[in-house]
Amino acid sequence: QGTLDFITIPTTGDSTEFGGLSVARRHTATMASPTRGVFATGKNDTTSTYLKVIDFVIIQTQGTAVTFGEISTNGREQAVGAGNKTRGLIAGGLNSPTPFQSIDFITLATEGNSQDFGDLAANRFGMSSMSSSTRATFAGGSTPSNSDTIEFVTIATTGNATDFGDLTVARTVPQGLSDAHGGLGE
Repeated sequence: QGTLDFITIPTTGDSTEFGGLSVARRHTATMASPTRGVFATGKNDTTSTYLKVIDFVIIQTQGTAVTFGEISTNGREQAVGAGNKTRGLIAGGLNSPTPFQSIDFITLATEGNSQDFGDLAANRFGMSSMSSSTRATFAGGSTPSNSDTIEFVTIATTGNATDFGDLTVARTVPQGLSDAHGGLGE
């Protein structure tokens, strides 16, 4: 697809077209700063290609995303994004049949290629992600069997993910969201 829509959160109503990604694809890892929305990796169904591209939009304006850089590893889909206002993380993913264990990071204010952050405990794709200003968590997903694992990293430092706990049920492609105090996973 590649189409971006937006809503204005304080009001109700239908979404409106924002613009598009620089390359049409599905299953991107997403993250944002107060000014930029970032979309990393994904799979282009027309060419059946796993992409390394990272692109971004300025949230306050509408239009087509422009290239930010590329991830440091092979292209993939079903990676997840997390981060804070300074740094974005891209974790896991799938380049079928191979799942990924790596976590990459970018500095959201500057364009460029991602760098190695560390690794998840196991190769996983289709996770949910949640983050605060200091910590990012990655929950569930597939190894390729469903996982109940929750792991975390400290966003400001690089390193491997650490065990946080377990979901009540092993699941793949759960959804996650968070505020400053905690996270919810479905």
